[in-house]
Amino acid sequence: MDANVKRICLCLDITNKVIEEAAKRKANLIISHHPVIFNPLKRVENDTPVYNLIKNKINAICMHTNADMTKNGVTDIMLELLNFEAD
Repeated sequence: MDANVKRICLCLDITNKVIEEAAKRKANLIISHHPVIFNPLKRVENDTPVYNLIKNKINAICMHTNADMTKNGVTDIMLELLNFEAD
């Protein structure tokens, strides 16, 4: 919560490859659309995204539902950019 954000990585899903890229670029925050944790964790397993975030001291903010569900939110903007008409 008190981290001083220096560099940000933006992605759809936080995967080990994304974390590796963020660490390589010295990013200490990843902002993703999909949550990295879907269900409560009983333990943190080796070589999982959660483990690698902790290991690399990278924070994560996941903005799934709040970005999708707002009027003129992500979904509406993507549909407009792709020239789709919503029902």
